[in-house]
Amino acid sequence: MFRISYNFKVKVPQKCWQIRGISTSSGTSSSMMSAEEEEYFYRNTSTRWFQNEKHELQQRYLKYNIPALKKAAVDAVEGAKSVVNFNKLEDAGFNKLVTITIDNGQDVVARLACSNVGPVEQVVESEVATMEFACTRLGLPVPRVLGWCSKPEATDVSAAYIIMENVKGDPIFMVWDSYGSIYYHDAIKDSHCIPIDDTYALGPALPLCMNNLKRDQIDVSRGPWTSVKQYLHTVFNVEKQWIEKHASPESLRGFQHSLEVERDPAAHIALVERIESLIPHLILKDSPDLITPILWHPEFSAGDIMISYDGLRGKSKQMVTLIDWQHSSVLPLYLQAKPTQIFLGERIHYGPQHDKSPSDNSGDSSLGVERYLIKCLKNEKELAASLFSMTNPIIVHFKTLVNRSYGMWEGSFMRVRKEMVELEDIWPKYFGNDTPFPSPTSPEQRKLYQQEYEEWSIVQKRHMQLCDKIGVTGYGWVRARDFELAYFIHNYLKNDWILSGKSESDWPFEGPDLSMGVPKEPWKLRIFGYLQKLRIMKVGWW
Repeated sequence: MFRISYNFKVKVPQKCWQIRGISTSSGTSSSMMSAEEEEYFYRNTSTRWFQNEKHELQQRYLKYNIPALKKAAVDAVEGAKSVVNFNKLEDAGFNKLVTITIDNGQDVVARLACSNVGPVEQVVESEVATMEFACTRLGLPVPRVLGWCSKPEATDVSAAYIIMENVKGDPIFMVWDSYGSIYYHDAIKDSHCIPIDDTYALGPALPLCMNNLKRDQIDVSRGPWTSVKQYLHTVFNVEKQWIEKHASPESLRGFQHSLEVERDPAAHIALVERIESLIPHLILKDSPDLITPILWHPEFSAGDIMISYDGLRGKSKQMVTLIDWQHSSVLPLYLQAKPTQIFLGERIHYGPQHDKSPSDNSGDSSLGVERYLIKCLKNEKELAASLFSMTNPIIVHFKTLVNRSYGMWEGSFMRVRKEMVELEDIWPKYFGNDTPFPSPTSPEQRKLYQQEYEEWSIVQKRHMQLCDKIGVTGYGWVRARDFELAYFIHNYLKNDWILSGKSESDWPFEGPDLSMGVPKEPWKLRIFGYLQKLRIMKVGWW
């Protein structure tokens, strides 16, 4: 039984660098690149950070053999003899992206996995198997894989790569019996797999939440699992062990982490254990449709779903391909499925209104969910019914607690703790007085939690106002093209912070890595002059 849901998104690829040269039969260019030009392909050139930038850039630095990649592309395309163009695209979060034009006019895309992708070999093998499965078994218009290698040491390219058609489209919803990620049979190193058919099998799960920031190094069974209970225990065990090994108070820089409880690893572990105590209820044994194992596209970020250029010109919108299946897994429906705002053109919010964290970027439109479900209902009644069930407040709280239980150290601890109190408040309405809440909160704790949450909310609001002033995200991320302006505004505001008597250690950003050079003052600031700089500094955001 297959259930498929379609959504639409557009991306116009942005070329950052292009090489043109005389073609040879080997598929390489006879025009030699300088070392500086080669470095441009290896470095992340699309984004900058004002926090931990050296580490972020190191994770996304990938030195590979460009001539060998060109040759791999030529070998992957039937009848090809040489490469005509070799273009670097905007860097993705976990991959280098290159478009390669072959002498027969065909364009292909090469994706090279960076170190922050998680277990590189497994991630690449699972992504290739998932794409082929979606194409051959489901008949979905995903890019055809032309060539790939998951082991950097086994290829002259010196990096794990996938070469695929440069076409552009769509997400999928499929029913399974177990939970994990899709692989080819021969890619599973041990016997712990669950066959799907003669070609594919479910193996260890690869959702990003269980594999980022060294979580892939935690020694736990990663599936496949035959029950939701097994999966949830793994999620919570990974997070508890990660906190024990890697959560350091010194890593939480800035005034936005000023509350002592946020910087206490023991408090984080205790909260994960409280969520874990809910497992007998999180398995939703009375709602089997909501724990159905499904394969769901993991991201839907800009560019995942491609439509024809006629669609861009306002004509009929024909979907042609869906890209970026990295980290896709078969997991419980209620933890994965969600309406996507790109289908509605607005932000989505599940269920009744919540007291949102100031750093919560989810939308407020429950009407948007209703519209989405009505559209689903026209073509896919079973999927729509399941999504309607997911607007139940209990399900909303369960999903939020599970999905935010990992990554609490990165900033969601206070929101998760408040979510637990909110769940406890509505618990009797859905479970009755005969089923007590597994981890109750005392009146004293409630008072303390509310006070701390209000303090935290004020601090987060100030932090986001600061980030908006600088032009960065809460984690200090900024597009490279906006970096110079953000850099100077950051410096002006930081100096003003220090001059006002505040501690430099409370400033939330350590600043970018300047080993690549100090930016020149952007023309935007020069035009407005020092009065404009003064205005930027003095607007009170704290």
